[in-house]
Amino acid sequence: MKIETTITSTCVVLITETNSRGHKSYLEVSMSFDYLKLTKKPETVNYRILTSPTDQLARWTGRPLSIVTQEALDAGLKAIDESLVLAEEARAVGRTHPAYKAMQSIVEDTVQAYHADFYYHDTQVLSTMFPDEQFVWSAGRHGTHFFNDVCMEGLLRRCSLNAELAFYFWDGETLRLIASQIELMDTFRSAKLRGK
Repeated sequence: MKIETTITSTCVVLITETNSRGHKSYLEVSMSFDYLKLTKKPETVNYRILTSPTDQLARWTGRPLSIVTQEALDAGLKAIDESLVLAEEARAVGRTHPAYKAMQSIVEDTVQAYHADFYYHDTQVLSTMFPDEQFVWSAGRHGTHFFNDVCMEGLLRRCSLNAELAFYFWDGETLRLIASQIELMDTFRSAKLRGK
């Protein structure tokens, strides 16, 4: 029996168990967690049967041991703990990015809900970026969001600058407010953003 675990995201693990005849069983184990504290909520463990590692259908089960062994399940739950450690390590790196403190100040002054957008998601994105890498970021009462060139077109179709949503540009040294829709479009055209 061979057991492999793959962390696919924080608190989501793919278990692949291969029996002695070479047959593989796939089970995704996921658990809810507190995005700000990075603590798991063990009462919310979910199991999804997969036909392959890339299967997207939702075949939920309450009987994971009918798919994999207890040993494989234990390995999957251990990998979930590891995913939380990796997420915290990424956040620690993200907090060292030179744009972090300016962004945090904006979040503290502006964001009223969905603080995890910044303290979890955006901080993890920052952990993958070089200090001089350019980006566009927005903050409003209901959270924050990173933008790259790939999502630019949809952004311009869906939103306009208003009092509830402000856009900022990190040029590699300074985070500055983007003052108008035209400036936002010009920034996307001229900036060196991921996805270009």
